[in-house]
Amino acid sequence: MVDSGAGAWYDGVRIEFPGALYHVMLERIVQAVAESFGTAPSCWSTGRRSDDASRAVAAFLARRRYGYRATEVAKALGYASHGGVVTAIRRIESAESADPALRRTVQRLEKRLTND
Repeated sequence: MVDSGAGAWYDGVRIEFPGALYHVMLERIVQAVAESFGTAPSCWSTGRRSDDASRAVAAFLARRRYGYRATEVAKALGYASHGGVVTAIRRIESAESADPALRRTVQRLEKRLTND
C-alpha cells in the first residue's frame, strides 16, 4: 500500500480516507473482505460491472456496520455512484436471511474487523 495523503493505493485501487476517524478504516474493510473471499480489490474498479458478492459485502459492512457515507463507499469500492452501494446493500440484506453461510461470513468479518 502506498500512502498519498488523503488516501492510499491498495492493489491498484485508490482508497479514500474520510475526514473523520472511524473505528475501522475503510481500507481495512476492503482488505479483510478481499482476503476472506480470495479476490483482489482491483476487480472492483470503477467501470467494471461486478456482481461479485465480495464487493457487496464490503459495501454492506462499511455502510451499515461502520457508518461510512454511501459516496465514500462508492468511491473506495469502484461503484459509479452511491446508488450502486444502496443496491449492493439491499442485495446482501436479502441474501443474508436466505443464506446462513453468507450471514456467518459477514459476522466473521465483522468480528475480525472489530478485534483488529
